[in-house]
Amino acid sequence: MALEKVGVRAVIEGLSIFNRDARLINKRLKEVTGNIQELEKTSRGLTATLDQFGPQLRRAGLALTALGAAGGFFLFKATQLAARVETLGVVTETLGRNVGKTKDEIRGLEQAVADQGITLRAARTSIALMIQSNIDLSNAVNLAAEAQNAAVIAGVDSSEAFRRLVFVITSGNVRMARTLGLQVSFQDAYEKTAESLGKTTLELTQQEKVQARTAEVLRAGTRIVGAYDAAMETAGKKVTSLNRHIEESTRIMGELFLPLFADAVDTLTEFLEGIEDASAEQQRVTAATIALGTAMSGLTGFTLLFLAALPNLIKGLNTLGISGFRAAAGVGAVIAAIGFIIA
Repeated sequence: MALEKVGVRAVIEGLSIFNRDARLINKRLKEVTGNIQELEKTSRGLTATLDQFGPQLRRAGLALTALGAAGGFFLFKATQLAARVETLGVVTETLGRNVGKTKDEIRGLEQAVADQGITLRAARTSIALMIQSNIDLSNAVNLAAEAQNAAVIAGVDSSEAFRRLVFVITSGNVRMARTLGLQVSFQDAYEKTAESLGKTTLELTQQEKVQARTAEVLRAGTRIVGAYDAAMETAGKKVTSLNRHIEESTRIMGELFLPLFADAVDTLTEFLEGIEDASAEQQRVTAATIALGTAMSGLTGFTLLFLAALPNLIKGLNTLGISGFRAAAGVGAVIAAIGFIIA
């Protein structure tokens, strides 16, 4: 009997412990269920919010991305322009030194030409060409002033007209002179110059012919004086003049980034030279690294696009009876797996 009572008591105590543990398990399950339900509510709320503001977010994202790309492209082009003008400055300084001009004299001449409505790039380009072609630099400002009037007739900005004027003198291109409104006769100019020097036209040197063409272009320019002032208030002339302001402001902003641009170019050059001097195995590793970086960039872009479409995907899964929380959890598992593979 004693053994039977002990056995019964053990069974009763065992059932009591089981019931207590069962109640505790049920309590924990209810808590977990409640948490899952709360997570599903949160998921549904987040999905609704993303769905509500999705179009606005996409438009804002696209706008900011486009703005960033446009700004980066503008700064790159501005810095390139500034670098080109800086190089032209070295060229004019060097060429000027070869003809006995100091740096300050060349810089002063460039500014005097630019004051006639000419961009610094065009001023330096044309002055370099004048020095190379033995055109007297004392005529540079007068030619720049003439270019303003010629620009109105040719329908171009003054900078382009100045470049064309210098080219007309260096090449003797009569047709181009006509497009600038200049009625020139270089043959007559050669004859007058030869007569003044006591020579025939066949005896004239190239330098003397250049001087004759310069004088003829300046003479023809007196017939178009006033065209610039008369057209300055018209919309058409204002539009062509706008190009100069755009280029000059772009150049000035680009100059601010020249030191950074130079450092970046030096770093890139050093990297490329390192690749050229590397062993075949190192070159393969470098190529593989660049390829991996490119692939990861593409995968990141795909992931961002995928996340943008996530609300619609969850909606579709909900219609199939899959809760928003479970759907998001499944998507999260896929993304985690991709991240694991990449790592």
